Amino acid sequence: MNLHIYFPGIVGYKNIFLDSYSELLRLENKISWTPMLTGSENDKPELQYEKRKGFNSSLASLIHDKDFFDFRDKINNESNRCLLDYSQKYGYWQLEQEGWVLLKYEVGDFFNLHTDSSRRYQRQVSSVYYLNDNYSGGELEFSYIDLKIKPESNELLIFPSTNLFSHKAHKVAEGTKYSMANWYN
Repeated sequence: MNLHIYFPGIVGYKNIFLDSYSELLRLENKISWTPMLTGSENDKPELQYEKRKGFNSSLASLIHDKDFFDFRDKINNESNRCLLDYSQKYGYWQLEQEGWVLLKYEVGDFFNLHTDSSRRYQRQVSSVYYLNDNYSGGELEFSYIDLKIKPESNELLIFPSTNLFSHKAHKVAEGTKYSMANWYN
């Protein structure tokens, strides 16, 4: 496991699942994409697009696909090893995952500054797994600690879900950015 500490609490685990991007491309025609929401059903659609623009999939449409189960199991096995390492380093115990969400950001897509924890979503730890890096733009920025990361393909970032680690995904300038997000409470 190759790790990089970007900032205390923000850890990148690199090269955990080498064929993830090609696996995703093989499965993409089976994925049902929907426009991203902000987590607030009270937001009007025009307000949501000021906060976030892109596509996601809960991957529920692939529930009966053996290839998907193999892909998900590989991601879960490797990310669980990383989460265990992270938990031991930063004192998190007995975390339960919400489940992976696949994210797709095309040219112009973004997610403005936000925190992953709220009264409704009482998350402790966030993780984002980057499937590719053959795009421009799309950096992940932690504004309050003045840190901007250009994620690498096959990198799992793990960080606290708290307000100090509020973050944003910059607009994708060229190409398509694929990632998977998961949260733990």
